[in-house]
Amino acid sequence: MRDIYQRLGGIEAKIDDFRTVRETANQADATANQALRLAESHDDALKDMRTETNNNRRWLIGTVIGGVFSTASIVVAIIALLSR
Repeated sequence: MRDIYQRLGGIEAKIDDFRTVRETANQADATANQALRLAESHDDALKDMRTETNNNRRWLIGTVIGGVFSTASIVVAIIALLSR
């Protein structure tokens, strides 16, 4: 009888250990899912930033080109006025 009780006690201890392992695994799974959602959110934010950066670069290039042509037009106009 004593041997049976000892074995049952050992089985109960192992079951408790399994429960602890299961809880730890569930917590790890929840943490991994949260990290995945956060990473996906950051990926979307980075895509938006890249798009915004590309748009800003286009505006900058357009503005610089416009400024160069405006400056060139002004210089040509001044030269034309001075050459009269």
